[in-house]
Amino acid sequence: MQLIVPNLTFEDDLGDLRTKITPQTQRAFNELAPVLGLIADKDDIVLVPEVPQPEDIPESLQYVHYRQPASLRHDDIATDTSVVPWGWTAQLRALATERNCDLSKVPATAAVIEANSRRFNAEHDRLTPEPSPGSAFETGTFGRLCDSIDVWTQEVRRLRQFGFERWVTKAQLSHAGRNRLLGSGIELNDQQNGWLKKHFAQPGGVYLEPWVPVVDECGLQFEITQQQIRFVGVAQLMNDKVGRYSGSLIAADERLQQSWTAAIEHGYTVCRSALAAGYWGPLGIDAFRFVLPNGDIATRLCNDINGRFTMGRVALHLQKWLKPNEYGLWTHHVVPDDPGKFAAYLESLINLKAEGVKTIATSPLKIAGNSVRQRTTLLIGQTPAQLLILAQNSMSKQEYELFE
Repeated sequence: MQLIVPNLTFEDDLGDLRTKITPQTQRAFNELAPVLGLIADKDDIVLVPEVPQPEDIPESLQYVHYRQPASLRHDDIATDTSVVPWGWTAQLRALATERNCDLSKVPATAAVIEANSRRFNAEHDRLTPEPSPGSAFETGTFGRLCDSIDVWTQEVRRLRQFGFERWVTKAQLSHAGRNRLLGSGIELNDQQNGWLKKHFAQPGGVYLEPWVPVVDECGLQFEITQQQIRFVGVAQLMNDKVGRYSGSLIAADERLQQSWTAAIEHGYTVCRSALAAGYWGPLGIDAFRFVLPNGDIATRLCNDINGRFTMGRVALHLQKWLKPNEYGLWTHHVVPDDPGKFAAYLESLINLKAEGVKTIATSPLKIAGNSVRQRTTLLIGQTPAQLLILAQNSMSKQEYELFE
């Protein structure tokens, strides 16, 4: 039996490095928490802030046992129960201790912080083909750790000399598209300067990267134990125009991973390093292909390292609904409150079915009497192009607001 904990504020809680979460983001987290039921087996319990009513739960989640933390009693939990969080924090380690779980399967908090840090990411942030001497990436890494405004400014100027006008600066702990700066040039406003100053004070500083045209991106999913490293699969990423997650493409077989063999091989190296640092559990690695200023295509083998569950890992649990040769696109989309726009949203679902695409709802309709805006839906079709085009032409017309 598993006690699944969707602690989607993982990075904010990790090491007590909290940032302000907007009401919109907190609402999105609360609405996404029941979706973690997709990884549950029939006897598992999923802890959620609010338990959806049975009539509001889609068929894909009807087997899930949802409970609020306050309503969970010790006699509800079997002696062999394991705690399965979105990501391990000191608070979740305490919960595992309270539930008398086997702590040998729980990584130390320091190891979790290390595996999720930009410092650790920087050690493995490699490109293929290997950059040539004199290029923007001649050091072998895609980005640069910066511990002061002088280093950061110098690096921004260097990137501009190589034709990279835009940049993104990330905090030490990944935040799934939040808690970062996007910009161009070295002229910053007070808010941006304040953000940099705060994060320069943290060990390791910030990670500066050029903003590049991405051709395609994938999430490589691994499972690390103290005995072995297991490759789970590939989920192609669908992101919005500023790089925020909006869906995953999966296949019924191994076709999607055939073009990412170099990244998968590198992923094993990353996992071995994580294990050596004392981390075990789920680990997701994002990789992408991008266009260089001269028009050539390169692959960034390790864009993000997430020592936790990821939405791509959850998406792989949806393969059970795919028939041989089928593809599935698990979309994350915002359902509009406006009645007119909501009618258009429903029409888009009807149009998808008319195109021969099967749809499976994977989110509750309501939680605590309120309509769920951040919905997820699995689209099933014969080709990736069909699913991506249909999603972009219909459901992706809605404004993505997950992490604003």
